Amino acid sequence: MFFGGVLYGGPTNSFLGVVFPEGSLAYREYGVGVAVWPVQLFEALGLFCIFAFLLLVKHKRIQDNRLYIYLAAYAVLRFLLEFLRGDFRGGLFGAASPAQFLSIGILLFVGVMLLRRYICNKKAGAAWHAPE
Repeated sequence: MFFGGVLYGGPTNSFLGVVFPEGSLAYREYGVGVAVWPVQLFEALGLFCIFAFLLLVKHKRIQDNRLYIYLAAYAVLRFLLEFLRGDFRGGLFGAASPAQFLSIGILLFVGVMLLRRYICNKKAGAAWHAPE
């Protein structure tokens, strides 16, 4: 899938750039010998880092909120990676891609859910404490 150049980034002069083989979508878009950002590899690395963080950190609050942390971290990763993408997927309200708007929506959802969880836990905790 990677060497098919399906999810390719924009052209770059960076040492991290990848030249996709002839016949790939990136090759057809940019031509011979043009290095592009390897967005798929960046995403794979980012997802691995999120996984390792959620697996290795033993803090109770993090363990209790793993789903929300994953959603927020992935939304931030996707939002940032969209700036490197080289294939046009349509734009909403200017330069932002649909994936970036979805990422913002996911971050808002996570924020609401964490706030809701915090409020519910605070109310439940207050009910358990004896009045002084």
